[in-house]
Amino acid sequence: MGSRSMNALSDKDKHLRDSKIVMFVMLLVVFSLIAALASAPSRLRVYVPPVLTRGSEMYAGEVPKPTIYSLAYMIFQTLNTWDTDGAADGKKNLEDFRCYITEDFRGKLEDAHVQRLQRGEASGRVRYVSEAHDTGYDEYMVTLISAGKWHVQLDLKLNEYINSTLVKQATVRYPLVLVADDSTPGCNQWGIKIAGFYNTPHRIIIE
Repeated sequence: MGSRSMNALSDKDKHLRDSKIVMFVMLLVVFSLIAALASAPSRLRVYVPPVLTRGSEMYAGEVPKPTIYSLAYMIFQTLNTWDTDGAADGKKNLEDFRCYITEDFRGKLEDAHVQRLQRGEASGRVRYVSEAHDTGYDEYMVTLISAGKWHVQLDLKLNEYINSTLVKQATVRYPLVLVADDSTPGCNQWGIKIAGFYNTPHRIIIE
């Protein structure tokens, strides 16, 4: 009887010990999952290309080339459009789009605006900007340089008027640099900014 009782107690102790080990392992797993959830991002940014005529496979954080082009065109077109007066609109546009251009590039654009005013090429003028190519985006217009950096070729038509009279007409190629930049999330949900030119903008002739 004594031996049987001792064996029963030993088995019970072993079962309790094994149960404690299992519970300890489960606690480790739970805490590991909690830590993983705490470190996971609360938001994922997914860029959807503007044209989905064909199927598209997308990954969080990956930016399709058509999206980069569309963003560059939208920002740069609006930045350079003067609805009423180039002197006031040029300055206002730089302020309105400050979240979509880097500080360094904004300073250069401000200097260019001052020089334009000094030459008399803004005051009293209205400017309209549009794409030079009827086809719009093409694959060659966007080049991925490195993670979070792109070169974008924008070919734009510029028409400027004074009192409804056409005073300037040009087709200009703007070689833009775009970079991933999350420094102003409150006013730039894209997390992408125009950072400058990778070559000098110049006039072109499109046949």
